[in-house]
Amino acid sequence: MCLLCLTFLMIAAALPVPSLAASVMASKDRVIILIIDGIRPDMVNDQDTPNLAAFGKAGVVFTDSHAVYPTVTMMNSQALATGHYPDRAGLYGNIPWVPGASGTDVKGRALDYRQPVDIDSWIEVSNLDKHYGGKLLLVKHLFAAAQEKGLVTYTSGKSDPAFLFDLKMRGLIVDENMISPLSFANELKEAGFSLPANIRTLWPDFQLSSTN
Repeated sequence: MCLLCLTFLMIAAALPVPSLAASVMASKDRVIILIIDGIRPDMVNDQDTPNLAAFGKAGVVFTDSHAVYPTVTMMNSQALATGHYPDRAGLYGNIPWVPGASGTDVKGRALDYRQPVDIDSWIEVSNLDKHYGGKLLLVKHLFAAAQEKGLVTYTSGKSDPAFLFDLKMRGLIVDENMISPLSFANELKEAGFSLPANIRTLWPDFQLSSTN
């Protein structure tokens, strides 16, 4: 597993202003969860990673955390998203065999679910959730609980594991392949940000700017 193959950031805020993005930034009450996949605790120190070390000192660091299943990102991500082990949460690997499922990858190419398919982006997660009737995760996840309380959530990072935290797409999401909701994508476009080239897989009518 690579040293920093996954980083994602989640913010919850509860200030009902017109722009969802503005509500996250305007609130003084924010929760930020930073998860780095494949880095040992002793690698975070003042010499090698001073910014991460300072970030940890200002918050909470889990110094004795353990993988629920070593080196399998999606199973560990679902445990973080739900608080449950895989046998209760429902997702059992990175490359599941799910005959009968259907869908495309982020470039719109049909996937052959007669063979095991690598969960490599948000859309493979979504394909499986649709196949299981919206019950890929069998228990409530962290962001669903926050959203039920009226909080605004923001998820960003590696496309597939980060998406598990908001697989119903009820909050703000930014990753290397998509942005949701559409109104948020338009806000970022109007502000001059470069957007993912594959965003049109989710929003077929979205027009990227000529300078994107």
